[in-house]
Amino acid sequence: MAKSMTGYGRSDFSINGGSFSIEVKSLNHRFMDISLRCPERFYQLEARIREEIKKRFSRGSFSVFITATSAEAPALKLNTAAAKAYLDAAAELKETLGVGGEIDVGFLLKMKEILYPERKAADDALVGRVESRAPEAVKAYRQRLTEEMGKLLKERLDDSRILLEAAVFAERSDIREEITRLRSHINMFEKYLDAGGHMGKKLDFLCQEMGREVNTIGSKAGDVGITHTVVEMKGEVEKIREQVQNIE
Repeated sequence: MAKSMTGYGRSDFSINGGSFSIEVKSLNHRFMDISLRCPERFYQLEARIREEIKKRFSRGSFSVFITATSAEAPALKLNTAAAKAYLDAAAELKETLGVGGEIDVGFLLKMKEILYPERKAADDALVGRVESRAPEAVKAYRQRLTEEMGKLLKERLDDSRILLEAAVFAERSDIREEITRLRSHINMFEKYLDAGGHMGKKLDFLCQEMGREVNTIGSKAGDVGITHTVVEMKGEVEKIREQVQNIE
């Protein structure tokens, strides 16, 4: 019976009081390519999901999206450094220009950089996804190489040649150093935020460094799944940098 590689499915489910939806899209592809996006709590199931797909299909491009649908209020974090900067600026205006009026809590809470959603384990939300995907990328490359060489040679494959090519790819696409530096930048960023004081330039510099590491990861990885995550990471870094521009 012929089977189409193009398909779509969606379902809702609940776990421990949380509501979620899962969408699966499949398209024609010469090899097996799986892209998975999900909340942090499902990261440990990524390998299981990939294996279940591989059991049922020999090739195709699969996109799996798991999203939270329950309306849980996010925890908010106070940016005291930004609030102090507003107060200091108001005091300077009053002293130098004689401007009247007072800044109150209501005014400060209207400023978007004063309160922002707390990002728990931010480094594991995307960086961890890239780190866990890297070994899978090497396996996928080896599988593609085996299939392609098999089509070309039409005879017994040279396993040593495949192992050598896979090893070269693994070395060329090794992103462990970039991930280590990226996590270091994230940790330093959080320390500067907690320390307070004049930190704007330092945070802006760290944003540049984080962007540089993310770009390097994207250029070295050579994997569609990692590339998709890198796009998300770039977006997050840009959002952070926009907020940093308002910090003294």
